[in-house]
Amino acid sequence: MNEFRASSATIALGEDLAKARKEVADLFAANVKRDAAGVADGYQGGDWVGQAQKLNEAIAAKARTYEAAVSLEKAAWDNEQALRGLTNLRPAMSPDTLGQPAGEGGAKARPLREVFGGKNAELKAIAAGGSGSIHFELTEREYVQLLGAAGVKVLLTSADIAPQADRQAVAPSAQFLADVTDLFTPGTTESDTVEFYEETTFTNAAAETAEGTAAPEGAIDFTLRTFPVQEISTFIPVTRRALSDTVGLQSYVEGRLGHMVNLRRSSQLLTGNGTSPNLRGILNTSGIQTQAKGADPTPDAVYKAMVLARTTGDAEPTGAVFHAQDWQDIRLLRTIDGVYIWGSPSETGPERIWGLGARVSNSITQNTGLVGGFRPWAQVFRREGATIEISTEHSTFFTERKAAVLIYERLALAVYRPSAFVSITGI
Repeated sequence: MNEFRASSATIALGEDLAKARKEVADLFAANVKRDAAGVADGYQGGDWVGQAQKLNEAIAAKARTYEAAVSLEKAAWDNEQALRGLTNLRPAMSPDTLGQPAGEGGAKARPLREVFGGKNAELKAIAAGGSGSIHFELTEREYVQLLGAAGVKVLLTSADIAPQADRQAVAPSAQFLADVTDLFTPGTTESDTVEFYEETTFTNAAAETAEGTAAPEGAIDFTLRTFPVQEISTFIPVTRRALSDTVGLQSYVEGRLGHMVNLRRSSQLLTGNGTSPNLRGILNTSGIQTQAKGADPTPDAVYKAMVLARTTGDAEPTGAVFHAQDWQDIRLLRTIDGVYIWGSPSETGPERIWGLGARVSNSITQNTGLVGGFRPWAQVFRREGATIEISTEHSTFFTERKAAVLIYERLALAVYRPSAFVSITGI
């Protein structure tokens, strides 16, 4: 089983990034303020804060370059494996073809008005009292467009989205959505199960060898893993009157159903317990590493987790995930003279730590952080794009002049190297 390896040029970018992160880590460590018992208690004041902020800006630029290089090389590697016929999994696609079924080539995502507007006749038939079902199948790029937001009630009625002569854009709802899916390598599959090889043994015995002597023997071993494709779904009742307004239906689907599925998917990718029909999330994957915060400031614990990923995991971290309340404690860190280390309260402040993008999501367990090489060491495979179906054939909906709007997607998670991920406990 071949394994993805970055090019020497990309490895050099990673080494340069690691060197920059080590420099700023040393700067933080040199300015930790400790109490009489030696426990970390914030940071000293001084000019070093400005220096650290400049270093972090440089690290952010280096990180973006490195992550882009790894992503492109991994996509090329995936494509090469597919061409060799080693697996039934289609490789990750470019942004313009992401999630497109075979045969769509480079076709771009349709505007959602075309997706829903093409079913006008069927929608009007149900609105007029007919029965039956309507099936919408979206590509992944079209599904991404569903992440807008609009108001929601238990039952959607025509009063909520009544037709108007001049319909303006729907005001987005104030919903906190921090999806983590884009941290992972994307991919697609045509099977109900995903098989992949996890590297379980790596022994580097490479050494200088004298002429005429035997070369030292290294070892690489893999274990075949098989995970089923699982489904995430939800539905909402809608009155037939509402169905007569296609634009209103589109606004609803954009705002609520996509939001619900995204929240659940993020939770499954991080904390799913692996018991069918659940995915096995990163934090419940056997073999990931753990870094306890202990008496360290949280940034120190995060950096130590990154070092674990590099040393034991032999992987460069590409992202970090924190619960919103845990990130709050990091964002509010101050020196003893009151200077905010993550920037002035008048500014948004960088959502980065040691150069890693910090994804703030309530889908992760509070007091637990996650650092890891999401790309290329974990991959989300989609069996198909999001599918939307509308039907009157549910319970007593036909006589109540209602319809059910259903959305579902099918996906699987593959973790190629668990040791590339480190859980940070006790934040």
